[in-house]
Amino acid sequence: MKRTFMVLLALFMFQVMFAASTNSYDVSYSRISSEEMKLDIVVDSYSISEVNADGKTFSRINFEGGVLTNELGYAELPRFAKSVQLSNDKNVTLDYDAGKYVEIKLDHPLLPSRGIMS
Repeated sequence: MKRTFMVLLALFMFQVMFAASTNSYDVSYSRISSEEMKLDIVVDSYSISEVNADGKTFSRINFEGGVLTNELGYAELPRFAKSVQLSNDKNVTLDYDAGKYVEIKLDHPLLPSRGIMS
């Protein structure tokens, strides 16, 4: 039993190390005070490519290790996530600070998602 646990733990650690090395973004968590926490999302590398679909030209955002939105007809946008455990006996307020960002002018509209195929 102990040996099985150690093997599973080693496989999990390998998977975490491999996944961390393939992401082109980083989501970091920090506790500012007992009542405040902060999530920072930093995109290290990405590219914009042109895609032809249904006879039209679209732009696509390319980045490694990420997930794209899949809402039918809406633009395919990168989705970043981080799990945070919140206390069930306190009220939670979310403040968003745009901070640093880069606005990119596209030559073509973003590729619309085809939604989830089932």
